[in-house]
Amino acid sequence: MLDLAGKVAVVTGASSGIGAEIARVFALQGASVVLAGRNAGRGEAVLQEIKQNNKSKTGFCFFKQTDVTVEQDLSDLVNFTCSHFDTLDILVNNAGVFLQAELEEISEKLLDDSFATNLRSAILLTRYALPHLKMSKGNIINIASLVGQRPMGNAYAYAATKAGLENFTKLAAKNYAHMQIRVNAICPGTIQTPALAMVSDIGKGVPYGRVGQTRDVANAALFLASDEADFITGCTITVDGGQSL
Repeated sequence: MLDLAGKVAVVTGASSGIGAEIARVFALQGASVVLAGRNAGRGEAVLQEIKQNNKSKTGFCFFKQTDVTVEQDLSDLVNFTCSHFDTLDILVNNAGVFLQAELEEISEKLLDDSFATNLRSAILLTRYALPHLKMSKGNIINIASLVGQRPMGNAYAYAATKAGLENFTKLAAKNYAHMQIRVNAICPGTIQTPALAMVSDIGKGVPYGRVGQTRDVANAALFLASDEADFITGCTITVDGGQSL
């Protein structure tokens, strides 16, 4: 069994969907987790659920209200984590927004919101976390997207930012491997999240025969975060049930 006992993790976008499930799985395997998200009500609800289901575990969990588009919030998130635990072992850059518009109708605000949430936040938060990850020889997991590899629809900004996140992952992995800091990415395909709950044919075209679940992505994150993935860096794991084939 993959074990994160004694590890401290920060997960952004943890108040719902994939981020919430990653936080649940990490806590279940013994990690202390700081959940970060903009929605305090949803974030606190996820936190209480984790605490209720993990009474026998050794880790401690907190929720920190965080707007990843605000640089001060990112700095505060790292400071909050290290003030409670004196270390940071795992950073999961999961926060993201999926905004679509026809190319002729893309606004500056849509571009700014997409870039700030999906890419800039990951770069800045990684920068703030690096001094602590250097000491812990920790690892970073960036949640990218299949859309960044195989653009579809009119998600121009989303596709561009997620492709950028993959390349940021590779460059950071290359430049910090000598410090034993691992940086990897996960590219989910179609995943059943609250945002897609009303789509009736959500699993159409997935060779595996079912739509992906948030637990599928969380399990991949658990592996990458664990010591069993110690020699894996600069890698992208695609979690899509064969959708990209």
